[in-house]
Amino acid sequence: MDHLLLFFLVAHLLIIIFLSKPFVILASESTNKSEVDRQALLDFRQGITDPLGVLRSWRKDSLDFCSWRGVTCGKALPLRVISLELNSLGLAGQLSSSLANLTSITRLDLGNNSFSGPIPATLFSASSQLVFVDLEVNLFSGRIPDFPRMSTLRILRLAENSLSGKIPASLGNVSSLTEIFMYSNSLGGSIPETLSQIQNLSFLSLSENNLVGHVPAQLYNISSLVALA
Repeated sequence: MDHLLLFFLVAHLLIIIFLSKPFVILASESTNKSEVDRQALLDFRQGITDPLGVLRSWRKDSLDFCSWRGVTCGKALPLRVISLELNSLGLAGQLSSSLANLTSITRLDLGNNSFSGPIPATLFSASSQLVFVDLEVNLFSGRIPDFPRMSTLRILRLAENSLSGKIPASLGNVSSLTEIFMYSNSLGGSIPETLSQIQNLSFLSLSENNLVGHVPAQLYNISSLVALA
């Protein structure tokens, strides 16, 4: 009788362990995704200077990255960064490629600072959820990275930097764009005809660059286009 009772107790314990295992795995995966975001933010912080001390809450020993200044997380678990807004805070330095690891971010606003160097080539990816990107009024230099096919990005602001090279023809892959601002840079070459593939485009501002040639006639066929400068 004692052996039978022991058998049932062991069997019951094994069932509990077996049933709880998927939840342990899911919890571990959730923690890992949140930690990836936290580490991406720390990598970003490592590469910049903060003379005004506005990012003092961004500490390595702080696990609550969702409370860090400028960071907004979604409400669902696992906690993921959905917005990073650090506009006009006197920040400087170069952007870490680790920003691409924030795979749930929809809004990136780093405008009106003193960021320099190239825009990370990995910032725009096919799996990106970005809707709004503002890197205006900084010191970014080098070429604008290529764009994969993206279906979420609507607003792209790269104006008033020191970007050079050509406007990538691959920008036409981003069919969801409604606003493109690239004025006041050092961009050269001609305006790519592929931009006419962006059928919901409303604003296209490319003035004060070193562009040559004519505006592609196809752009005037975009019925949603309100301003072209």
